Amino acid sequence: MIAVGGNDNFSARFILRSSAIAASTSLPASSTGE
Repeated sequence: MIAVGGNDNFSARFILRSSAIAASTSLPASSTGE
C-alpha cells in the first residue's frame, strides 16, 4: 500500500478498519457496529 500526501489518514483508517474486521471474526460481533 502506498500512501501519498493527504491519503495518509485514509490509509491509517483503512488499516484500522482491516484490523477491526479481523478482530471481529474472532470476537463476538457485538462491539463492532457501524
